[in-house]
Amino acid sequence: IAGLEAIGAVLFLLPRVSRAGALLLVAVIGLAFVAHSLRGEWRPDLAIYAAGAWLVYAMGGGWPSRGPASAA
Repeated sequence: IAGLEAIGAVLFLLPRVSRAGALLLVAVIGLAFVAHSLRGEWRPDLAIYAAGAWLVYAMGGGWPSRGPASAA
């Protein structure tokens, strides 16, 4: 699970693939939330992290585009 989380975090930081990284992080964080819940541990911080990653996915990742290059 830690390896998938690391891959998701790296993808999350790269503008062109940040949405894919966000989805991977949401999936891994969801799995961690379930695993902790089965052990009787309440981890509300995981829900906050998942919400942040989902926001990046929903809003689109990366830097705003500059539009087409103009010939001057």
